Amino acid sequence: MKHVICPVCGSVCIKYGKTSAGRSFRRKTSAFWNIWPMPPKVKEKKDVLYVDGIHLGRKACVLICCDDKNVLGWYLCRDEHSGAWAALMSRIAEPSLVVSEWINRYQDFLNQRSRDEDGKWRYTHERLLKAERSLVRLLKDGTIFTYTDEKLKAVTGTLPATNNRIEGGR
Repeated sequence: MKHVICPVCGSVCIKYGKTSAGRSFRRKTSAFWNIWPMPPKVKEKKDVLYVDGIHLGRKACVLICCDDKNVLGWYLCRDEHSGAWAALMSRIAEPSLVVSEWINRYQDFLNQRSRDEDGKWRYTHERLLKAERSLVRLLKDGTIFTYTDEKLKAVTGTLPATNNRIEGGR
């Protein structure tokens, strides 16, 4: 019977193209898997929390939650999804308000272009792009979401319009 050789490490492949080198690596490095520090549980209720996901590279993302002064929690995941956000927020007391970023997440999708019948380049999702721009304009003018709960304003003072604190903004 002919043995299959791994083109990367040169080891003999065992069943399903796996090498014993891969198992050995996992076994030797397993002691280091738990080094990523777990953030402490936050039991104190905060008025306003800022959340954002920072993509570190291919299939690596850190979800971050902070208040006005401190980072309260973080969660390492492959990409942003509801399960990862739930895992992050499960360790933090429920706040009165969460501020998150929503436009940048879909910007690549909104910027897609394609050719029309005349051969001219146009935005593929032109109607969505117009709706997004309209919402942004209305938000900046202060003419949308004016129904904000007055009790919430009384608790938090001014309501933040962005989560830029996470990325160094104010």
